Amino acid sequence: MFQQIASDVKDSARATARAAALSTLGAVFALVATGFLTVALWLLLVSLQTALFAATVIGALYCAVGFLFLAFGTSGSATSPASEPEFSSGRSGAAPANEQREPFMQLAEGFAMGMKAGRSARQR
Repeated sequence: MFQQIASDVKDSARATARAAALSTLGAVFALVATGFLTVALWLLLVSLQTALFAATVIGALYCAVGFLFLAFGTSGSATSPASEPEFSSGRSGAAPANEQREPFMQLAEGFAMGMKAGRSARQR
């Protein structure tokens, strides 16, 4: 039974690592493509107008796309505190369950807990 659980964890970790690697590779290729497309748009706009016009159009385009990503990113994250799951940190001086904490603090706390678990596993 323990071997099956360990095998499932290994398979899950392998699949997660593969997905992360492919996502990273996809992001790198997308960034390179964005650079080439930006240069191509620059050359096209400079051939039609001036460099100032090209810089303005490309800057406005990136600004609009950035605002769209910000709008889409914040539209789905508005949840009420009652619907969010509460996790106990296992500390005696932990914040009350109804107090909302900053996401960065949750991330830092999770990182610290992981480091502590790794050190205790290594000491055994």
